[in-house]
Amino acid sequence: MQSISFPWVASTNLPTLVVKTIRGTLLSLKDLTILGKMDRDLDGFRGATPADYDSFERNVIEQADAFDL
Repeated sequence: MQSISFPWVASTNLPTLVVKTIRGTLLSLKDLTILGKMDRDLDGFRGATPADYDSFERNVIEQADAFDL
């Protein structure tokens, strides 16, 4: 699924080792049976940055602007 609409986020208070472990585990998941249990169209994870969501945010803002009450 080529989507960034399902971000996994965590507290900035998590220890670095915990963050690295969770991130590494999610990024290494390749088993479609396991991934499919999370979402039937999910075929993997990839790292993302806040900038990866810029176009998504622009689209949401444009849609909200078009819904003028």
